[in-house]
Amino acid sequence: MTFWALETLTGHWDGYSGNRNNFYLYRSPTDSKFHFIPWGPDLSFTNADPFHSPKRPASVSASATLASRLYAVPEVRAAYVTRLRELLETVWDETALLAEVDRIDALLEGAPDDSGVSEIKAFIEGREKHMSTELAAGGGEWNEKESNDPCFKVGAAITGSFETTFGSISAANPMVVGNASLSLVLEGKSIKLTSLGVVAGRDKESRNEPVVRFVGLSGSSIFGVQLFFEEPLFRSGETQPFQGFATWGMVFEIKNMSAFKVWGFLGSGRITLEQAGLGKDDPVKGSFSGTLFETPEGSR
Repeated sequence: MTFWALETLTGHWDGYSGNRNNFYLYRSPTDSKFHFIPWGPDLSFTNADPFHSPKRPASVSASATLASRLYAVPEVRAAYVTRLRELLETVWDETALLAEVDRIDALLEGAPDDSGVSEIKAFIEGREKHMSTELAAGGGEWNEKESNDPCFKVGAAITGSFETTFGSISAANPMVVGNASLSLVLEGKSIKLTSLGVVAGRDKESRNEPVVRFVGLSGSSIFGVQLFFEEPLFRSGETQPFQGFATWGMVFEIKNMSAFKVWGFLGSGRITLEQAGLGKDDPVKGSFSGTLFETPEGSR
């Protein structure tokens, strides 16, 4: 109950209860009980959740099966709300948390991407107020359906090369920008692209990271491959494996110019940047190869 409430309180939406992600279970040999071990809290202390509806309640996360079924039991829901209130009163020390943010910010002075400090502070200062109405009503209403297990299917190898300029991501028609080659296979079928372009720049929808985006046309669908980089890795002469966070890739489709779906994510490969720079019109050139891990049909 404490683990669950703290994930919610700290805004750890990418953990177990919020996203069925970033957690470990430990089975103690002394009592044979399972204990949650927190993990991967890098996206805590923020409301910037790109994967879920902004209408989600602030006072509870229950995407995971255990949390979802427990929250549906009135007695457990009441106990959860009580525990969350206790943590707000005994653990959530706003003054101490803000001081710790300032301490870390001073320690990292001059480090890249320092823009998140004000967002973290705003989250801390408004957290209790943000949840107060829901807690007064006995907890927020959780109406999302229980999800199926997000098992990925190992798909085909995908390769590509690119040559473009930084800042071209804002081009009106990315399919006529740059020079690109792309071998794209989805569910065993080779996708023939009649037009293919490639752009690069900062993606405002993904933490303002530098990205390289392939965009091509096949029938009535637009297919794309987007490669993501943490800023320090976006530089000339850099070769990195698909690490899943610092460097990763995504394959998507836009059907009939409206319906967007994610086909899967790239792993087990690498990205090479022969040339790269973050200045406007800096040349961006390189290649990649990786395996597509296809998302389940029902989650696309």
